[in-house]
Parts: sequence; C-alpha cells; structure tokens
Amino acid sequence: MPVRNPEVREEQREGSFLLTYPAVPNLWFGRMAYRLGIWDGSPLIKRLQLDGMGGTVWEWIDGRNSVRDLSEMLAKRYSILPREAEASISAFLRELGRRGIIALRHPPSSLGASLQGRT
Repeated sequence: MPVRNPEVREEQREGSFLLTYPAVPNLWFGRMAYRLGIWDGSPLIKRLQLDGMGGTVWEWIDGRNSVRDLSEMLAKRYSILPREAEASISAFLRELGRRGIIALRHPPSSLGASLQGRT
C-alpha cells in the first residue's frame, strides 16, 4: 500500500502537480561535495512535475488504496487494459519510491493476519 512522504509538498498547476521533496545525495558524492566546500550538508530540495495522469494517481495515493486498487482505478479511468495499467502503476510507484516521495507499507489487515499465523 503506497503512502506519501509527509515532507513532500504539492502545488497544483494547470491540471498537474508540482511536487517538492527533500533529496538525499549519494553518500560518496555528498562527502566529496562537502569536502570541496560546494555543499554545506543541508537537505537538497528537488522538484518533480507530474502530468495529468501522474497527478490523478498522486491524488489517489491516500494510504488506503492498495497498488491493486490504483491499477484498477487507472484502467477504468483511462479505458486501458488491466495489464497496461499494472505496468504503468508499477513503474510510476517505483520511481516515486526511488525518489523518496512515497513508501510502501503492508495493509493493516494483512499484516495482522500474517502475524496471527505465526503464534
């Protein structure tokens, strides 16, 4: 289940979203930049402009919709094949996760069920 990073700020612009988020530099690059005096160690701020479809999916990421839910909603909204929606959602969420904009967590019901089976 995707959840938003609370440090991400969003701004709606003409039917799309501009996301502003803190970025962590590569460890090696960060050390080198700090030693050379070109970075002071403060958080880097990055921006990501989402198109209409990306903005729609971003609005659906509310901590309650699962990846499967998002895929089904996308297929229905844009009249695309379920497999195409799954591939698009997976790639989009992977990219947001790589940037630290979202995280994935287990839905509470499935986590509880898996823990109960271990006792």
